[in-house]
Amino acid sequence: MPERRFALGKQDRRCPVRSVSAGNIEAAVVTQVRNILNTPEVLAKANQAVENEPPETVEAAMAVLRDVDTVWDSLFPQEQARICHLLLDKVTVSTNGIDVQLRSNGVQSLLDELQDEDEGENHVDRD
Repeated sequence: MPERRFALGKQDRRCPVRSVSAGNIEAAVVTQVRNILNTPEVLAKANQAVENEPPETVEAAMAVLRDVDTVWDSLFPQEQARICHLLLDKVTVSTNGIDVQLRSNGVQSLLDELQDEDEGENHVDRD
């Protein structure tokens, strides 16, 4: 039997949401993150962020974003969590649903970090 995880609502007796399945909330949030990464705004920002890079780097970056579902599934859970932390400011669960709020600089932070990693991989020490 799979492990059941639950997130408890605040310890306020007035809170109508007592407990929710953490797995269900996580799945809903991840779906939102995937959708965000596929928006035209994110694709445009990503294109701007890599516009001074070699054409093959630009095409590779855009291909990753266009196929974010496949890429997401290949990431380790720690990497998925790191991306969520960069993009998300707050997740609120209520009886009306889930409200996912983004960090105002989340997409840019993610792009900056990915670009820094790419530069680190391509860096060659010359002693």
